[in-house]
Amino acid sequence: MSPLIRLIHADSTNCTSRLPVLFMGGLLLLLAGCSTPRPATIQIDSAQYQDAFNAALEATRRLGMPPLVRDRQGGLIETRPRVAGSLADPWRIDQASLGQAMNNTLKFQRRRVRIEFLPSDFMPENVTDKGPLSGPAVPGSEQDRLVDRQLYEGTLELRVWVITERAFRPGQRFNAWTRLGNSYTRDPVQADAISDDPSRDRSNWTPIARDPAYEQRIISRITSLMEQDSAD
Repeated sequence: MSPLIRLIHADSTNCTSRLPVLFMGGLLLLLAGCSTPRPATIQIDSAQYQDAFNAALEATRRLGMPPLVRDRQGGLIETRPRVAGSLADPWRIDQASLGQAMNNTLKFQRRRVRIEFLPSDFMPENVTDKGPLSGPAVPGSEQDRLVDRQLYEGTLELRVWVITERAFRPGQRFNAWTRLGNSYTRDPVQADAISDDPSRDRSNWTPIARDPAYEQRIISRITSLMEQDSAD
């Protein structure tokens, strides 16, 4: 066998042997991309709960999303949604990448934040078909201490969820040539209210994905504010 033929045979053998490795590597990347990311979390002591709660409120305010729900007993904060920045807003720096900014430019999207304070060992109870109803927690009981984060003693986990929502209008009819020719169908059975404001946003918002990069940004803001308070 000539040296050239041996070289070609060796190269083909190496490529064939690498195929399973490349296939497994691509499969692992695909599975990693399809897995749902966990929420951004930090561990705090129950003695830091009030400081962490206040820091979370301040962090969301500075990001332009003031809280709508502030439940200190249940350990829950939900914010007002804010429209995501796009390429038309160069002063907005809340984009993780150019692709995200492009996506927000082509689609009308907004973010909504949910912050939870849960015991670090929290596990949801199994739902059974039959069983007695225990009712709400009695004030001062052990169950009340588990529910009320202000009375809980132990390690708490602060979780941040940032949900991206996309706007759409039901019944939209697209024009094949220009967006100015788009129109919307109207349900004749469902009449509009007489006092309905024509400038009101009639869009429906649908959650489409989470924003892990923005979750980490909020976690960093909360941690920084807590460190500033402890230094003062």
